[in-house]
Amino acid sequence: MTDFKNLFDIRIYNYFLNHERLADFLNAILFDGQMIMDTQDIIILDSNSSGIFLSSGQTIKRTRDHLLLVNLNGEQCIIGLEHQSYADKGMFQRIMEYDYLSYLRQYHIYEKNIQERINGVMTLAIYYGERKWNYARSYKQMMNRSIRHLRRYMNVEFHPLVEMVKLDETRFQNKDNRDLIIGLKVLYVKKKVPEKFIVSHELACLLGTLIHDERIYQLIEKKKGATNMSDYVLGIRKKGRNEGKRIGRNEGIMTTLIKQLNQKFGNLSKDTIKEIKRSNKKQLNSLTLHIFDIEKEEDIKEILHQSF
Repeated sequence: MTDFKNLFDIRIYNYFLNHERLADFLNAILFDGQMIMDTQDIIILDSNSSGIFLSSGQTIKRTRDHLLLVNLNGEQCIIGLEHQSYADKGMFQRIMEYDYLSYLRQYHIYEKNIQERINGVMTLAIYYGERKWNYARSYKQMMNRSIRHLRRYMNVEFHPLVEMVKLDETRFQNKDNRDLIIGLKVLYVKKKVPEKFIVSHELACLLGTLIHDERIYQLIEKKKGATNMSDYVLGIRKKGRNEGKRIGRNEGIMTTLIKQLNQKFGNLSKDTIKEIKRSNKKQLNSLTLHIFDIEKEEDIKEILHQSF
């Protein structure tokens, strides 16, 4: 079975190795779409971060998704990008660790030469999922109310979160970036499926990792050149509707069977009800056919097991 999370991580990492996409993305997010940053202003750094705790001497190591050195008009900072295909309540804590390591790495250089300057560090968490991100983004959101006069001393930074599906695609200049936002909206039914939504093969594969359908992903991956994602999204929606109807029919049969069997034997045990709810269409049909032959609760499980 395909590990779509790992596949997404690989695809999104390679997608943002392209400097044009990176510059366009950062301009859209950080500068409201103004062309402030150019491809030459960005250097992609080694994303492995390691350091030694000053207090204990313990070595720690973390791997970021992307780490960039940005230089604008002679001023520098380090920007980390963390890509999330699903909501993760521990994301902000990991970001704090990543940022700390980026500072610590620079501090060890500063220790040896106080003429060296330390670059500021910021990290963007970029979320590609469908559901709203409802988890905390800082300790502040989880804390009790602090003593008012002391709040400004609390080190509880708020980490920026970018919910991709909520972005305005017109803020992007790069076609792949625009298509990425449109593709997410189409995939998550935030936008009508266009008759033709032609995207690059690389972007089609990236969007395919978010579909979570192995057969459809393989079809996309095998295709060469530009891809009409509309065909695949329509296929996913049709499959979803059919699946929903099938599940709805099965749930109706389950509800009726449980009601009838409760009337026959009193209240069924929780284990038996779970068995019925886990049953497939074939098992449910068999139970329906033999309902008048059932004399005790154990017969229910036997019929279900025989029909599996």
